[in-house]
Amino acid sequence: MTKKVFISYSWDNESHQNWVVELANSLRKSGIDANVDVFYVHGETTNLNKMMVKEISTSDHVIVVLTEEYKNKVVNWNGGVGFESELLLPALSGQVDNNKLIFIMRHKGDYQVVFPPQYTGYYAIDFSDESRFPLKLKELLHRIYQEPFYRKEELGIKPELAPINSLNQNFEDQPKAHGPGSDVVVIDNVQDLLRSISSNKKLFLKQGVYNISNALDVSNNNLYWEDSFDGLYPIISNIKDLSIDAEVGTFILIEPRYAFVFEFVNCQNIRISNLTLGHTESGYCVGGVLSFKDASNIEIYDSVLFGCGTIGLDLHNVDGFKFDDSTIKECTYSIMHIRDSKNIFFSNSVFKDTEQFDLIEIENSTIIEISNGVISNNSTSDFMPHLFKIVGDCSDVRVIDTDIKYNEISKLVNDKSAVEFIGCNFNGNEFDCDPT
Repeated sequence: MTKKVFISYSWDNESHQNWVVELANSLRKSGIDANVDVFYVHGETTNLNKMMVKEISTSDHVIVVLTEEYKNKVVNWNGGVGFESELLLPALSGQVDNNKLIFIMRHKGDYQVVFPPQYTGYYAIDFSDESRFPLKLKELLHRIYQEPFYRKEELGIKPELAPINSLNQNFEDQPKAHGPGSDVVVIDNVQDLLRSISSNKKLFLKQGVYNISNALDVSNNNLYWEDSFDGLYPIISNIKDLSIDAEVGTFILIEPRYAFVFEFVNCQNIRISNLTLGHTESGYCVGGVLSFKDASNIEIYDSVLFGCGTIGLDLHNVDGFKFDDSTIKECTYSIMHIRDSKNIFFSNSVFKDTEQFDLIEIENSTIIEISNGVISNNSTSDFMPHLFKIVGDCSDVRVIDTDIKYNEISKLVNDKSAVEFIGCNFNGNEFDCDPT
């Protein structure tokens, strides 16, 4: 049965009216009989009122577009908006199905500025950021069709939960740093973190948030500051045998949106574990979470790389990389780029909620393996539509025993012969699930 909706809004200006019309047409393209007042040939005010009564009474949902002007008209019972708000009172009071009303908001800032008093306590889908319109439209479609926006996973089995209540126990199972002067340094502030990064070091971070942008004055022979579009970020160079571990709930963040949190150059034997790394705000065009260039024997365990810059992980000329029991999520452009690299292994890890362009790009690289992982709820655009993009001379690229599900991606891979899928589970994707 076709869903029918009516959009209630204020005629703030021509631009806003056009936006509402485009929203209605976007819904119609998705099979919803969406209507606004300007779709009708109207003359006298009484005819408009009759149209409003009919549309509100016969629609499955009424979408209310909240703006400052809309609130003013509701509060003062002005014009068509005031009349419509009176018609909506039965839904607000529970006399009819209170799921009938769907609120959306175009205002950036304090939501109370646009919520009329009688609408407070309701959730509004935030359409204030035009760059996120496709995602918010998807949320609106899920609401109208009454489909869950987030899919609940089946219950798994309880993992092994080792105690973490002593420093020695935390490092008991980790490889020892090599070379003279190896030691453990306990860190509780970002300045000491950046000062302590050097070869033959084992760092342990106490729980907390370490904002790199609060320590731009730190001097370290193995660290220099690169100027990105909107701020400085650290490049760590020429070190080996460094491990950075942390207590549960430890974050390393950076403020510039067009920067990497850390970039490692000419480094060997680096181990990162139990960290969440990201930006204070997401950005576009350049930047990301972690970058490794001209590096070898890199290990990342039990960590989260989350939505900042364009990309979760950038590997360039890396030999030997392990990513285990970790997550890359919510990046604005891509999950990872792997270039001129070899012996790259991802296991028991999750790659999710990333959007926009080709998500896993592999160029001139060999022996790349993703095993026992989950790749889910990602999306791409028509411009770069692939989950896997293989460029140049690549070999031995395998995805093994991995769940690939609920991805809004039109192409699995640009060259089916370039990636071998072994024992993978495909479910709920937009692309053809047959990788052969």
